[in-house]
Amino acid sequence: MLIELKERILSNSFVDKVRTHLNFDDEEYQQLRMALIELAKSLQGSSVIDRELMIYLYSAPMIVRNSYESYPEKSDKIAQQLEDAWIELDRLVLECLVD
Repeated sequence: MLIELKERILSNSFVDKVRTHLNFDDEEYQQLRMALIELAKSLQGSSVIDRELMIYLYSAPMIVRNSYESYPEKSDKIAQQLEDAWIELDRLVLECLVD
């Protein structure tokens, strides 16, 4: 189960599309959210997490936040989506790490 979740999370293109194209792919975002929710449930009671997955969990919200911070028009729809996604991803990552 954890291996499958790891693959789903690492192969999700949402963060890469945000970072390279400032493109907000809602479908990929929703898939990433659902995978992180499942991961948080799977990690409950666990004190060990895969290193590669941890690096992704650490960097994904920061990448989205940095994209939001560098976006020229904060009132644009995509800027608002980026801000919401950054906050939500940060929350979901914390749920994965807190027991």
